[in-house]
Amino acid sequence: MFPQAIRAVRELMPRAFVFENVPGLRRPAFSHYLGYIRDQLAFPEVTIRPKETWMDHARRLRRECDTANTQGGLAYRVQIETANAADFGVPQKRERMFMVGLRSDLEVDWTSPRATHSQDALLWRQWITGEYWDRHRIATSDRPTMPSRLQRRLEPFQGFDIPPPTKPWRTVRDALAGLSDPEFDPTSCRRIPNHQFNPGARVYAGHTGSRLDEPAKVLKAGDHGVPGGENMLARDDGTCRYFSVREAARLQTFPDSYVFPGSWTETMRQIGNAVPVRLAHVFAIRLRDCLKDSESTLDIAVDDIWIPLGESLLIGRFSPIWNTIVDGFGNHDPGSGRRNQARSRWDVLHPGRNWAELLRENETGAQGIIGILAGVLSESP
Repeated sequence: MFPQAIRAVRELMPRAFVFENVPGLRRPAFSHYLGYIRDQLAFPEVTIRPKETWMDHARRLRRECDTANTQGGLAYRVQIETANAADFGVPQKRERMFMVGLRSDLEVDWTSPRATHSQDALLWRQWITGEYWDRHRIATSDRPTMPSRLQRRLEPFQGFDIPPPTKPWRTVRDALAGLSDPEFDPTSCRRIPNHQFNPGARVYAGHTGSRLDEPAKVLKAGDHGVPGGENMLARDDGTCRYFSVREAARLQTFPDSYVFPGSWTETMRQIGNAVPVRLAHVFAIRLRDCLKDSESTLDIAVDDIWIPLGESLLIGRFSPIWNTIVDGFGNHDPGSGRRNQARSRWDVLHPGRNWAELLRENETGAQGIIGILAGVLSESP
């Protein structure tokens, strides 16, 4: 995945990018590899040579970074951070790693989004004011007893009337509000897309499911079914069942209008691999705002992500001559340190860009390019 991501950055030269992955990449065992990925994204034009190992490329990349930066080549300021989806309103304790890059010529810095939700705010509404249970219409006699493990956590709140300043973490109960239990009400649940009961769930050591009044455990994809009980609901009476596809989608903050085709196993794998929609939205909006600070008249959502992405998809689908045979229309000045590259075919047929005149001659030549075009056109239907 990462080689193609780096290639996309190199070819599209966006003002900014965001990539997401598992937080395990930040473990010490992967530190060298993660640094290698970061450096390639920071200087995507310093590419690996034929027969060069990634470790040799990593060392050369580190040596050449300063030179590439001073000679005006394509460069990005890259930051890596981890975010817990629950802190941004996702009803799931799901940590994800984000790699954010801003093109160095923009002179704008990335600032992380600020958490909007917290566990403290949830505990306040559950065990100090009781507002959480009132909102869900849970009778006092049916409310659970506060777990002993939370008593020390709540001690600082005792005697205060001022709640934590954030919104509360969203729980499984919050996410599933309005949905009937597909095990006990299958008839009405059949009318809801992707909300069918899947039997076979069971509890055993290390496989206990997600509690109803906390954010869910991390939904996982799993190569051989569903691992670890993360995709199960643990009821208050000690029983459990698998989440339906619709419930899992809500835990990933997909809208109910999003319908998933395919089997339960395959669909749960897709959902488990997804980035929570709300978390992705938070980072996209934050990146947009950072770019507006540097150029308020442009909007990343239109100018620098969707147009190049849509253009790339159209080129891949239809292979237009002007983007495949006569390449180079959208090229930029590669900088003085990259002028040993050949002039693009576009610049051979359309001379006039001053920086292109400084590049090496294209060996094909104008007549050769015209001949290639004629051959392609003669074979077209």
